[in-house]
Amino acid sequence: MAESFAWIGASRQISLRAAVGESIAAWWGRWATLPCALLEVDLDELPAGHLQVGREGDVAVQVRGSLAKMLLGLEGDEQGLPAVVCDQAMRDLLECLGDGADADPSARSLDILPARLVDERLGACRIAWLDTHGHGLAICLARPAVDRIVPTLARTTGPAMTTRRELVATRAVALRAELDLGSIGLGELRGLQPGDVLLTRAPLERLGRLIVASTGHALAETHLGQHQGKRAIQLAGPLSSESPA
Repeated sequence: MAESFAWIGASRQISLRAAVGESIAAWWGRWATLPCALLEVDLDELPAGHLQVGREGDVAVQVRGSLAKMLLGLEGDEQGLPAVVCDQAMRDLLECLGDGADADPSARSLDILPARLVDERLGACRIAWLDTHGHGLAICLARPAVDRIVPTLARTTGPAMTTRRELVATRAVALRAELDLGSIGLGELRGLQPGDVLLTRAPLERLGRLIVASTGHALAETHLGQHQGKRAIQLAGPLSSESPA
């Protein structure tokens, strides 16, 4: 079955390199008799070397040159006690990167790394170090290992979504009634006095309009009246196309 793409973002890669670097420094302090002289390098600078992979297959350690030389300063092949120390150190390195090792070293050896450990499109990351003698390490991490070392930020659960209808139902809105009374002359308007009666050309049955005060949007046509001693508006129906603007 084809694996889905899962690139690791640049900022998360920086965090990953820092976390793995701290693990390598702590591991070096437990096993090495020499000061740590490893420098992070570009991947192209570390040719393929001996490979060992963790039990879950999420972490692989690629060794260039002699691990005994890097850790213990010993020349020659890794045999006897140095071989035991190097094997234990390798097991510990896999453990501290979150992928335990099998007891049999041959069970965790590889000749070629699988795509999940090298293909960046699948979320794989690879970090390499070299010392001044050309010996080095490369840590190859599959996406599950990356997620364990630098977990993604948990998505916080926000408040429950509110429907538009529910949101609108809780809002208060000011309304006004508008009644078209026709027009009068400006001179007559300026001469109005308290108690004057305005006679308009608007027929009594002309409908008014119910309007949203904040926007001026007309909602419906209305009749103006009274109910239980208070002014009241009776809805006559939706706005007709002939209603005045």
